[in-house]
Amino acid sequence: MKKKIISILIAVFASCTLAFSLTACGGNKESKPSKGLAYRLINNDTEYAVSGLGSCKDVNIIIHTMYNEKPVTSIDDSAFRGCSKLTSIEIPNSVTSIGYSAFRGCSKLTSIEIPNSVTSIGDYAFYGCSSLQSIEVPNYVTSIGEKAFRGCSSLTSVEIPNSVTSIGEFAFCACSSLQSVTIGDNVTSIGYGAFVDCTSLESIEIPNSVTSIGEEAFFCCTSLKSIQVGSENLNYKSIDGNLYSKDGKTLIQYAIGKTTTLFNIPNNVTSIGDYAFYSCSKLTSIVIPNSVTSIGDRAFYNCTALKIIIIGNSVTSIGDYAFSHCDLLQSITIPNNVTRVGTCAFCNCSSLQSVTIENGVTSIGSAAFSDCTSLTSIVIPNSVTSIGEYAFKSCDKLTSITFNDTSTWYRTTDFWDWICIKGGTETDVTIPTSNDDYFNSTYSGYYWYKL
Repeated sequence: MKKKIISILIAVFASCTLAFSLTACGGNKESKPSKGLAYRLINNDTEYAVSGLGSCKDVNIIIHTMYNEKPVTSIDDSAFRGCSKLTSIEIPNSVTSIGYSAFRGCSKLTSIEIPNSVTSIGDYAFYGCSSLQSIEVPNYVTSIGEKAFRGCSSLTSVEIPNSVTSIGEFAFCACSSLQSVTIGDNVTSIGYGAFVDCTSLESIEIPNSVTSIGEEAFFCCTSLKSIQVGSENLNYKSIDGNLYSKDGKTLIQYAIGKTTTLFNIPNNVTSIGDYAFYSCSKLTSIVIPNSVTSIGDRAFYNCTALKIIIIGNSVTSIGDYAFSHCDLLQSITIPNNVTRVGTCAFCNCSSLQSVTIENGVTSIGSAAFSDCTSLTSIVIPNSVTSIGEYAFKSCDKLTSITFNDTSTWYRTTDFWDWICIKGGTETDVTIPTSNDDYFNSTYSGYYWYKL
């Protein structure tokens, strides 16, 4: 009996020893490195980089830790780019860098294990990995490259560790399922467009360490209800969940996912930043105080519910495309301190019927009111000295434009879309029908514009 028990114990021990040996040596089927992967020698032939799939047919890839008795330390640029059948990949602790576009377009990649040994994630590394649901950025990565995770539309959460100091341009652009982002305490810069079109993102907290936020960082984040900033941040602050410069004088980004319909810009704000309210679909009324002197490019672009805009008397400049595509806006008064109305400033405001331009405006930009299909008339003050081309293009109901000095522009279907007749009536002038006619001295004394 004793011999039988001893025999059983020996057999069990041998089995366990074999199992341990197989696991430790990579002999377990689940952890065996994939065969056929392509490698290349680097660093004076002392290390290897994975350069591609080679002849490997696996959809679940396991990269070697050692290859030909030398460590595998990096994943080459574009190594697995466009491998549309790849579903998972396991990266060993020997790898320190993931190259440019390494997994770009791996549309079926659902999981990836990135070890703590990785310190660098290259530009476009996971661009277009639309099935990737989660990613853990290792604790030693110092930067997240440009467009590194762009188009990872199934990604729901990201935690950026304290080791990271910069988030590249468009790093998480079009991550449409991204709901939660934690930014580490040592990030100093958030790149241009870093979170553009993250349409499920509801809130974000910017740590004290951040000194630079690129333009359009939160552009078209249509669910964003709150932007919070660390209380000791030296460059930015949050007021009611909106992002401002530290001194409160520049409104950088309104949280466009808010459901409120009326917003009064604080009285100490002097400038409204580019894209500040871009695609805010809930606001119907905006009050701009007298403290504001400039309205940035595309500041209210595509604010489709906006009906009422009250512009303070201190505004001197209305930026390019500032109110473009405000579909419900019916009337606007441009105060006399404004000197410039930017290119396409009110273009495609299809409900705009009434425009009052007070004396003081000197320049009306190209296409400033183009495609304002409900506009019927407009008075241009004497102060205007420059009107850009196509300023009133496709304003189909606009039949006359009157200057304060009684000069009038009449619409014509001939050579020019519009003619300006200085001090006369429409019958006083012969409409030019060619370039030769236009430059002929017969037409001197009149202003001709192609609008």
